[in-house]
Amino acid sequence: MKTILCLTAILAINLTSNAQSNRGSDGLDRRPGAPPIVSQSLNVFDHTIVTLSGEKYHPEQISRVDPDGIMFTTDSGIVKVDMENLPAAVRTKYKLNAHDASEFRAKVALAKANRSAKEIADDQDKELASKIEASGGEMSITVIQTTSLGTLAMAPDYRNIFVYGLSGLGDGDTWRGRVYPTGRDFVYTTVLGAESRVHSFATSLEMAIRINKNNPQE
Repeated sequence: MKTILCLTAILAINLTSNAQSNRGSDGLDRRPGAPPIVSQSLNVFDHTIVTLSGEKYHPEQISRVDPDGIMFTTDSGIVKVDMENLPAAVRTKYKLNAHDASEFRAKVALAKANRSAKEIADDQDKELASKIEASGGEMSITVIQTTSLGTLAMAPDYRNIFVYGLSGLGDGDTWRGRVYPTGRDFVYTTVLGAESRVHSFATSLEMAIRINKNNPQE
């Protein structure tokens, strides 16, 4: 009986010794086939930013911090989280507040409005240029009188016309060239003192567009 108890005790000591020898200094079981070691200190959500609506982002995903929110880089692209959807601790850490956010958004909105207005103006200029260019053509004229702005002349299909940019001709001279309609009337006073209006043209597309937008007589 004593012999059996002694053997059991020796076996228990050996098993304990073997188990301890298979543990590292951190006390984790490193024997072959032992359950995988999970380090609690490497929890991937330790530093995760969780929005109020439940999305999760990591600080290393931050691409930019604006006064009204944070931009994150994700697999699907850039995502912006508004400051209102961020926890108070995150807003404090990145110095986000309602006043700065409101001012920033107002500036962004104004910049977009100005850009949109410019884009609209550019589109209108392109459309105007296209119409004027398509209406341009060759014309033969006979000079009536030249002025500092251009030439008053007679032309087929018109009683009289005025051609901006055409100079250096004498009364009665003829001229043929390409002209572009300005969309503006030229106003002049006849020798009898009466006011007269005639269609005006320009010798270049650029000049025709400029006169259409800013009548030099106004």
